[in-house]
Amino acid sequence: MWLAVLVYAQDRSGSTAAGWMALALLIPLVIAAPFAGRAFARDDPERVLGAVFATQALMLAVAAVMAVIEAPLAVIAVPAAVAIGGVAFARPGQAVIAPGIVRTARELTSANLLTGYIDSGCVLVGPLVATACLAAGGAATALGVCGLFAVAGVVAMLRMPERPAAADPAAADPAAGTLEPPERPSLWRVLRTLRGRDHIVVLLAALSLQHLLMGVMGLMFVVLAVDELGMGGSGAGILNIAFGIGAVTSGLASTVLAGRGRLAAVVVGSVVVMAVGTLAVGLFVTVPVVVVGLAVVGCGRSLLDVTARMLLQRSVPPQHLAATFAIIEVLTSVGLALGTVASQVMVATIGAPAGLVAVGTCLLVVLALIGPRVWLADRAADVPVVAVALLRSMPLFAPLPPASLEAVARAGVERTFEPGETLMREGDPGESYHAVAGGAVEVTVDGHHLRTLGRGAGVGEVALLAHSRRTATVTAIERTHTLEIDREPFLLAVTRHEPSLVAARRLMKDFGY
Repeated sequence: MWLAVLVYAQDRSGSTAAGWMALALLIPLVIAAPFAGRAFARDDPERVLGAVFATQALMLAVAAVMAVIEAPLAVIAVPAAVAIGGVAFARPGQAVIAPGIVRTARELTSANLLTGYIDSGCVLVGPLVATACLAAGGAATALGVCGLFAVAGVVAMLRMPERPAAADPAAADPAAGTLEPPERPSLWRVLRTLRGRDHIVVLLAALSLQHLLMGVMGLMFVVLAVDELGMGGSGAGILNIAFGIGAVTSGLASTVLAGRGRLAAVVVGSVVVMAVGTLAVGLFVTVPVVVVGLAVVGCGRSLLDVTARMLLQRSVPPQHLAATFAIIEVLTSVGLALGTVASQVMVATIGAPAGLVAVGTCLLVVLALIGPRVWLADRAADVPVVAVALLRSMPLFAPLPPASLEAVARAGVERTFEPGETLMREGDPGESYHAVAGGAVEVTVDGHHLRTLGRGAGVGEVALLAHSRRTATVTAIERTHTLEIDREPFLLAVTRHEPSLVAARRLMKDFGY
C-alpha cells in the first residue's frame, strides 16, 4: 500500500508531493493507535478484526479505481489513508485472539515465533509483490492486489474456529463470575508511573529511534530510486526488498539472542549498525552500496525492535505491560509521522544523500546520550530462569506465553520455611500463592491430614480465585523453598490467558466452587 501510493504521488507531482502524501497516510495511523487496543476488549475480537479487513478491502478498491482514472492526489489519499490506518489494529488483534484459539503452551509459543518470522518476512515479500505490481500495471494494480489480500483477511476471520465456551465469563461454570482480572490501568496513568523509571524511558526512546528511521526511509526509498539512481518507480520496490532481506536476516539472529540474559550490547550494537548503514547510503550513492547499505539498516532496525521489546517485557511491572505496549504503538505512529516530515524537509533543502548522512550522525549522537542508561535497563531486566522453569512445570501456569510466564516469575519472591513453620492458616485472608520449589508441605483441614505436596505443587490458589478465606492449613514438614506470588500478578496472569483460565475453573470445580 505504502509503496504504491508514494510512487503514484511521485509520478504525478514529484518528491515534495510524495512527502506530503506520506504524512497524510500516517494521520489515521496516529489517531487509531491509542484506541486500537480498546477495540478488542470485547467478546468477539475476530469480528472486529474482520470488520477492519473489510474496511481496508473497500477503501483499497476505491483507491485502485481512483488510480486508474488518474484522480488528484487528495482524492486517492483519503481511502488509502483509511486503509493504512487499519494496520494499527493488526498487532493488538493478534495478541487478543491467539491465546483463545491455541490448545497448548507449545502451540502458543510456536504461534508467537511464527508471527515474528512473518513480520520480518513480509518486510521482504511486500516490496517484492509491490515491485512486480508496479512494473506490471502501476499503482492501481498494486492497490488492487492489496485489496485482495484484505479480502483474504476477511475470509480468514469468517473461518476462525469458535472460541471455547469457557472464554465467556458467563459460561456454565458458576465460579466464572469470580475470575475477573484486576482493573487495567489507563495509558496516561502508566505514563506517569514510568516517568520515574529512567531505564524504561530509555528503552522507549530506543524504540522511537527505529520508528523515526522508518519514517525517514519511507520517502527516501522513492527519492533514491527515482531521482538519485534513475531506477524508476519499480526501483523503490527493489530498495525495499534489500531492506527486507536485512530484516529477515535479523529475524534469524533474534532467535539465537532470545536466550541471552543480557541484551544491552545488542541494543547498542543495533543502533550502531543502523547509523553505519545510513551513513554509507548517504555518502556513496551507487546501486551496490545503496542496496547493501539498506540491507544493513534493515537488519539493525529489526534487531533493535526485537531486543528492546524483550528488555521492556523483562523490566516493566506485569500490571503495566499492556499499557506500555500501547504506548509503543503510539510512539510508532508519531515516530513515523515525524520521520516523514523530517525526510520531506531534508529532501527539499539539502537533498536525500545529505539528509541520510545527517540522520546517521544524529543516531550516533543520540546513542552517545542514551547508551549508558541502556546498560542500566539491562541490569534491571533480570531473567528469573529458575522461577520460570518451576512455573512452567505447573498446570496452572504452563499454558502462559513466555512473556507472561516471565512476568509472573519476576513478580514472585523466594521464601524459605523451616520444618513445622506455617505457610498459611485455615480461615486467614488469602493474599498470596505459593509455588513449591523444594522440600515438602502438609495440607490439613480442621486438623485432619489431607495431602502431602512437593516440588511443582502450588497452594493458596483457591482463596485467590474465589476471593475467599484460606480453606486449609499448609505446614512445612521439612526445609521448604517456595516462590510466593501476590494476588494481583497471580490473577493478572491466570485470568487473561484462556488456557490458564480453563485450568483455574477446572480447579475451582474440584474444590466445589
